[in-house]
Amino acid sequence: MTDPRTDRTRQHVLSCTARLLAREGADSVTFSRVSQESRVARSTLYRHWRSRDDLLCTASLPGFSPELLNGQLGMRRFLLNYLLQTGAGLTAPGAQAAFVNALHTAQTNDVLRQNLRLVAESFRRILESRLGPMDSWDHARIIGPVFFQSVVMGEQADGPTLDRWVRDILAMPRHGGVHDEDPDLRPTGTE
Repeated sequence: MTDPRTDRTRQHVLSCTARLLAREGADSVTFSRVSQESRVARSTLYRHWRSRDDLLCTASLPGFSPELLNGQLGMRRFLLNYLLQTGAGLTAPGAQAAFVNALHTAQTNDVLRQNLRLVAESFRRILESRLGPMDSWDHARIIGPVFFQSVVMGEQADGPTLDRWVRDILAMPRHGGVHDEDPDLRPTGTE
């Protein structure tokens, strides 16, 4: 169990980073600037985040509500909230630029690429907690529309769009790695 003071400090730093990101853009997020904004020593920042990109990526991720994470919602409301909260996090001020920057940097930065994979896995685990086992193909079919709407289009999906996505998700076959779809429709070399 982590010290509550450590958790509060991390949340404070992430909040300051998100504000700096929204106000001045991704280029403004440096350990020096975040230290100055948050009034937390740079050495503390380095203990929690290995690099500026790691901090930037973490600060731009959506925070999920406790009721979403602890199984209090029915399946439909769980999916609606998951998609809504994911979209809200990705369309928050500065988040789109930070996420695109992280994707670009991850092409040549193994640590950041691994961090992005860990983020994707944590998102998938949240879904699996309610939907059961799924592979990356299943996960991409669920999160893909939100990612496109939020990161590419730069806007959050409206209620009717989210309702349609949830209906589609509940109707799609999921087999946790075994797909009975037409193999000609799947890219070659996939799981």
